[in-house]
Amino acid sequence: APDIKLQIYPQLTAPDEITGALLWKHPHGALNSLKNLQWVSSLGAGVDHILSDPKLPDVPITRIVDDQLALDISRTALMGVIGFEKKMPIYIRQKRVGVWAQHYDTRLKKIGILGLGEMGGRIARDLHYFGFEVYGYARSPKKMEGIKTFSGNIVPDEFLNKLDVLINVLPLTVETENILNQSLFTRMKKGAYLINLGRGSHLHEADFLQALHAEQLGGAFLDVFRVEPLPADHPFWLEERIVVTPHIASITNPESAVEQIIQNYRRQKKGEPLLHQINREKGY
Repeated sequence: APDIKLQIYPQLTAPDEITGALLWKHPHGALNSLKNLQWVSSLGAGVDHILSDPKLPDVPITRIVDDQLALDISRTALMGVIGFEKKMPIYIRQKRVGVWAQHYDTRLKKIGILGLGEMGGRIARDLHYFGFEVYGYARSPKKMEGIKTFSGNIVPDEFLNKLDVLINVLPLTVETENILNQSLFTRMKKGAYLINLGRGSHLHEADFLQALHAEQLGGAFLDVFRVEPLPADHPFWLEERIVVTPHIASITNPESAVEQIIQNYRRQKKGEPLLHQINREKGY
């Protein structure tokens, strides 16, 4: 799109000409100097990094919605589920020290998903296809073929106490921060496995480690963290029952993302509705 003039922060040559901003973890307050800003877009699926700016201008916010992103995160979730079922973390440790020992599979049956949007819906459908009994929770009611769904402001016991694995892909909002906490863990089936592909701030780390050490949780696969990169002295590194990956569950594909960004730029110029605009009150 050679007709679109692009300025790269912080070298803004003509800030008054800027009508749209593409953001990923921008410095808070940086948008306030853009007097003619009419629209901002996340460079990924999440927008919590935008909404956390207390000086955020009152303009529409869009995000990237991509079938490839949903496919990638679904495959990561499937890897986490099957890896736990087939004892892969144990075999990886055994390989390091040259131990040949067989273990019975965990035989997982019931998988729960927190969040049934673009990402969670794809995970639910794919896990159902692979023969798992899938349950889903969302704030608002959802209907999905072959999947038992729950809704409401509080995650219900009848959802949690069934599960062998809980997968979190909720958006990060004021309501969902620290949702993975002691109260939730104690309502889960003893020995259940946790997969967090949402945001690091969903997880109350002290509660999580306590649940792990008490064997209320059987282990975890974590892809997102409060501080990234995960600090070298963080206790997660030393806990063998935690699989750590460096926020790679789904990474924005530039080729597909740029098409949405260009479309929204042209729509904004024409005064047309924007693609994938979020609800600021809901936070997603």
